[in-house]
Amino acid sequence: MAGFPAGLQSSRPRGRPNPPGPAFVTTFSERSDGSGSEGDDDAFKIVHVHNFQRPEKPEKSARADLRVRKLSVVGLKGDLCEITAKLGWTVWQLKAAIEEQTFIPAHEQRLILDCKELLDETAVLSHDLAASLPDSEEEEEVVLVSLLRRSAEQAILLKQMRQMDRGADGLAVPRLLRRAPVSIRQTDTEVVLTAVRLCGSSLQFAGAQLRENKAVVLAAVRQNGMALQHAADSLKNDEDVVLAAVLQNSEALQLAHESFTGHKAVMLAVVRHKGEDLRHASDSLKADRDLVLAAVKQSGFNMKFAADQLKEDPEFMLRALIEDSDAMLFASEKLLSDRGFFLSAVKQRGNLLRFAADSKKADREIVLAAVSNSGMALQFAAGVLKGNAEVVLAAVTQQPLALEFASLPAKEDEAVLAAVIQDVRSLGLCPSPEEDPQAQSDPPEEPTG
Repeated sequence: MAGFPAGLQSSRPRGRPNPPGPAFVTTFSERSDGSGSEGDDDAFKIVHVHNFQRPEKPEKSARADLRVRKLSVVGLKGDLCEITAKLGWTVWQLKAAIEEQTFIPAHEQRLILDCKELLDETAVLSHDLAASLPDSEEEEEVVLVSLLRRSAEQAILLKQMRQMDRGADGLAVPRLLRRAPVSIRQTDTEVVLTAVRLCGSSLQFAGAQLRENKAVVLAAVRQNGMALQHAADSLKNDEDVVLAAVLQNSEALQLAHESFTGHKAVMLAVVRHKGEDLRHASDSLKADRDLVLAAVKQSGFNMKFAADQLKEDPEFMLRALIEDSDAMLFASEKLLSDRGFFLSAVKQRGNLLRFAADSKKADREIVLAAVSNSGMALQFAAGVLKGNAEVVLAAVTQQPLALEFASLPAKEDEAVLAAVIQDVRSLGLCPSPEEDPQAQSDPPEEPTG
């Protein structure tokens, strides 16, 4: 029977087209010896269900999307059909409309416009047709779209992939693509795109031509950044591809061209995901303030990878210390010995007093600034200042628990104790004399004698 492989017979009555509707079933029968007949119980049956998906009406948005265009669909043997399509349709909607008129299943269709294949999920028909529109709205022009038909094997493979559960088996999709014929892996963009969207590592089984296809590689690295290792060398040097890969997995930077260690946008994406990867940046970027601050936000310990000139810059270090006080561990010796820098630092983060030299821990102005910002910084002050009433009062005013680190005579100072009691009462942990019923019911005893 024409149109079917040798030994296969269609159970659909001859001379009758497939009926319109939501679906129709075509059944083939084949014997083990290659012969087949309709209704043979001993034959192996293949049932192919074709699902019609009628185009949904696109939402009304831009005026251009509401215009309709006549599309002439042509195959290798001539005209197939003419479709009146709205420009808001997706390619899949167009394929569904073609299926209704030609009975060519949407999964088997490959549509070509201006030497470019229209992809189901990524291409919107209006984008591709924009260049084909006439200048005048009154001018009628039919846009030619070529249809190439996939083999049954290609169509079944594509359908199997689209029906797969992404979380079921991470190796199922790559395994399916690896077993596909070389011709499919080398030329069928839609099949390979579907595979890499489900599992980026499937890219390793794509043909060389498709591993040079930017759309395919982008889809792969967005699903798995490490799929960059299977891309063509030219795309390992492509900014869009590398950026997409490192955003998905910062480790993919190791697979990109070495020049990207000096690319600020790429390195920013890397260190925002994993600050310690600042160590991979070029020397010039290790001196970049934005990049280093992004790394320090992850952890102050990443300051160790910064250029020395930033570790000696008081303005930059003060900004870094706002992000994480541990950055002080990597400040230069020159900066650590600068009294003015330390005074500014403890004013914004009192606990930085712990990094100070003994001479600065005994500096009344520095310690007073530190405990005013964070009362608990009193624990890092020199012993003589822990007994200073003014310093301790500033500490307990900011944090009453700092009294634990005070020493005599400040620990028994009336002003210090009053500040602590007032704060405790403000928290409702201790009633005031006016609120204490026992204090009101027991008048003070009269002095005797």
